[in-house]
Amino acid sequence: MKLWVRAVIQGASCGFALGFVVLSAARIWPVPLSGAAAQIPEVLRAKRFEVLDSTGRARLVLDLERLESEQSPRLALYGAPGKGKVELGVLVGLPYLVLRGEREGGAQLNVRGDKPYITLYDSAGQRRAELVADSKTGASLVFLNKGKTVWRAP
Repeated sequence: MKLWVRAVIQGASCGFALGFVVLSAARIWPVPLSGAAAQIPEVLRAKRFEVLDSTGRARLVLDLERLESEQSPRLALYGAPGKGKVELGVLVGLPYLVLRGEREGGAQLNVRGDKPYITLYDSAGQRRAELVADSKTGASLVFLNKGKTVWRAP
């Protein structure tokens, strides 16, 4: 993946997260109409933001996860208990998007080096298929069963 494409993806992710924080801040700390400009903070800082549903469960989380010896920004959206999750983040400097269903099944889009990967998981969380695009070798598709390749092209 070209450097400018990666920068656009990371910039859009950060813009989405920042927009969410600003909109959440306006909802949490409403500003009166008179003298509004003097009461708006220039910077809103926190290590973690959560949006809770009516039962107190976190449905949206914006935080820095400690992974692989670095703090990685992450935005996670949770459905009803056991009904799915969307996670967008940057891990070790590389962007990723995870979609999960009711159990562990789902899909993951990430970039390793300059190669985009799409990986599909079954309901037990086992990797079943992977599509990789490479500017040198072209695209490849792999099907797996119990961690072993059962079909590959090319």
